[in-house]
Amino acid sequence: VLRENPYQERAFDKAYEMYVTGGGIEAWMEKLNAEAQNGSDQNGVAGVSALVVLARIHQRQFDTAQALACLEQAAARGEKNPQLQLLLGKLYYEAGEDDKALEALQASLETIPDEEKRNPLIRMLGHIYLRRGQPQEAIAAWRRIVEGSADNHYSLQELAEIYRDNRMWNEAIEVFRRIADMPAADAYRRCRALQAIGQCYLHEENFPEAIAAFEQALDLVSPGHWLFEDLKTSLINVYQDMGDLAGF
Repeated sequence: VLRENPYQERAFDKAYEMYVTGGGIEAWMEKLNAEAQNGSDQNGVAGVSALVVLARIHQRQFDTAQALACLEQAAARGEKNPQLQLLLGKLYYEAGEDDKALEALQASLETIPDEEKRNPLIRMLGHIYLRRGQPQEAIAAWRRIVEGSADNHYSLQELAEIYRDNRMWNEAIEVFRRIADMPAADAYRRCRALQAIGQCYLHEENFPEAIAAFEQALDLVSPGHWLFEDLKTSLINVYQDMGDLAGF
């Protein structure tokens, strides 16, 4: 299976597990090295597959440099599968080779329609731009998560959490507000979005806006619910931080 498709996840995991259990990872790598050097058919297809599998073994063993060397060799032999660019992009990202990572990830994004596989790549792209000191480019990259699904709660939630994780409070508030204002959103989702907005305002020390968001969220939940208690505690803490507990 791996000769036909070296990117197959389940087959690789099973083979790796069996070789580890049998104490034969080194023997497997020797076999793959021989195939990579000689190839098993006239087109050298099996040789390229062996290089990709070798790269995945090195990646599993946290040997990024050797994994990259194998993948680059496979690319030099003419391997065109988009999955190669995906693997290269991830490994360049881990190695801190940002220019190469950007090129490979952008190329793989053009060929991967699966949202579950695209979103982690978009996250990587944004983080690369951010560590290069390009926050606007990072924001533009992350916004691709909601391209074509602007009303999808899960896509918006993921985007908002990315902004929040990277302390981009204004951007996070904007997206959480979109979630809270969605006509189809149920009371629980709206309440959690408003709670998140309040927490973002707290990080900005914008206490009046934080209070307004928490109070708006409180109107959506019944006393006794754990969210009601959580929001009430947050409100008390805000007034306490303002030195106006009596105002509460």
